[in-house]
Amino acid sequence: MNPDPTGADLEVQTARPLNLIALLSDSRRGLTKEQIKEHLQLGSDAVFEELKAEVRGWLGVEILEEDSRYRIVDRGYAMPPLDLTAAEHTAIALALREWSGSDVGEVAEAASAKLAPLGGGQEDVSPGLDLTIYQAAPGAAEILAGIADRRVVEFDYRTGYSGRLGRRRVEPWHLTKRAGAFYFAGWDKDREDKRVFRLDRVDGKIKLTGRADAFDPPAGQARQYLYAALERGQGEPARLRATPEAARVLVLEGGVALPDGELSVPEADPFRLAGWGGAIEVLAPDGLRQAVRDCWIGVERSHQGAARPVKPYPVRRVSRVRRTSVRHRQRAVRLISIISYLNDRDWVTLDELASAFGVDRDTIRADLDMLWTRVGRGEAGGELVDFVFSDDRSEVTLTDPQGLGKPVQFSRVEAIALVAALRALKAMAGLPEASAAQTACEKLEAAIGPVDQADVELPAAPPALGSLRQAIESQRRVRFTYVKQGGQFGERLVDPVGLFAAPDHWLLVAWDLGAEAERYFRVDRLTDVEILTQSAQRHPYQPRASGWSGRGDLLVDLLFGPGARRRALDLETAVPPLALKNGAIQAKVAVDNPEWVTRLVLEGGGSVELLAPPEMRQHVRLAAQAALGSS
Repeated sequence: MNPDPTGADLEVQTARPLNLIALLSDSRRGLTKEQIKEHLQLGSDAVFEELKAEVRGWLGVEILEEDSRYRIVDRGYAMPPLDLTAAEHTAIALALREWSGSDVGEVAEAASAKLAPLGGGQEDVSPGLDLTIYQAAPGAAEILAGIADRRVVEFDYRTGYSGRLGRRRVEPWHLTKRAGAFYFAGWDKDREDKRVFRLDRVDGKIKLTGRADAFDPPAGQARQYLYAALERGQGEPARLRATPEAARVLVLEGGVALPDGELSVPEADPFRLAGWGGAIEVLAPDGLRQAVRDCWIGVERSHQGAARPVKPYPVRRVSRVRRTSVRHRQRAVRLISIISYLNDRDWVTLDELASAFGVDRDTIRADLDMLWTRVGRGEAGGELVDFVFSDDRSEVTLTDPQGLGKPVQFSRVEAIALVAALRALKAMAGLPEASAAQTACEKLEAAIGPVDQADVELPAAPPALGSLRQAIESQRRVRFTYVKQGGQFGERLVDPVGLFAAPDHWLLVAWDLGAEAERYFRVDRLTDVEILTQSAQRHPYQPRASGWSGRGDLLVDLLFGPGARRRALDLETAVPPLALKNGAIQAKVAVDNPEWVTRLVLEGGGSVELLAPPEMRQHVRLAAQAALGSS
């Protein structure tokens, strides 16, 4: 197929998967490959095979081949009845946001479109709650596709903080998002052993190779192996001394104050502890103490002398081929779902259709026009999907679905992504949507079978989360005491805007009336929360996705080594980042707090270097020297 179609060519390619389903649904005996190629004007066997893959991968429809004839039966096409309630629809909509911001978000959007025709209504998702993970996670969709189709994936992988690059061929088994990072387990074909890989250490694109169903993952063992490997990699509990300010923050974030004035920090990570600099002293265990010192030594050494020159940043470009391919796929899913949505209803307004599928009215009109002129058993014979519009064209009813009136199944990837998101939501005991997520998950797995190839871990709900949700939904002003990262604390008066799940904690987005600016507050550092009778006001700003403002007068250029790529990918940068040939990333960020930058570099342990401005580079070096001198 044309890799970058436009105009009429794009409409033909978008309609082809639907037309193939309509064609085969109308034939009890099925059709030969040559009959299908002639009817749909397919130029080659390769185009036919690609079209079959689209029908299966995008629309979840299985095409059976028997005696050189192809056909579709209900069990390979229609979604089983789900009978979802409005609350369950709402829980699903909220859960699917967990994948937003990653490339699996496109998969989640397709699953959402297929759910729209299934009835039950849909309650409004709370405007104050967002489970978006806000991580690009490049390659996650390819790994999920490999897991779903049981296909081998190939990629270049950088091992640990050494940055050593090697080619891997893996049979992927299970994907998880945990503590802000994506991991997947599988069988390394070259090393002939099971392995766990961290997705942000994959360099370049992940390629799916070979045929589908090429291997059988270990039944019921993949997830256990992955989790056991991650548990072994967790840091040891730390015993440490800290300044009163640092101790205040560490206790709020899960540390335990000991009777002798020391602290115990569970699952301590040496890189995070290193970010505190001279504010802490690690007492035990010895291995952790040395690891933290090694971080500071690495920072001090990497910041000796003048920095290397800052390389010019690239101009942001969006791949036209990828953008067209995504639009092509998303529209095909929406088109077939529109038919099944209308098939079970009489007259439907265009506004209702637009709302159900999350698009505007003009898009729905264009979709209906395309269905009317392009989709069915053949343009030449005029056997196409047909509608009747009201006199003012504000309502529409379906008169001929051309065999496309049943809700289509989830693809394997969509089922995996949806069930993983629902399981994460149902595990959140502090959220009222958790019970609806559980029943929705049970109904889905009863209809499509057990699904356990991926999971997403959300941060635990802190005590103040419920009160803040209530304030946002009632649009009330809030007063609370907040402890900053440095340990300083004070009372804040805010107009709350929203809550969202960052990689390992919850954040409140609010307008700080004292600062007269937007601010992001870690919910686990809030105390004495009071909902006031005053109404919250609207303010002219747009919250940033990453959970920090990404704004400020200080522009800083940072170099992230191959082992610290994830840190760069999680940032919102002032300009597009520059990817270097050795796997490093150069990024420019705008901040309003120099200490935030210092902490980021100290946590890098030498794998993050501050290039400019020179005075900030010197400040970081002095902070590392001070930490070494006090430990």
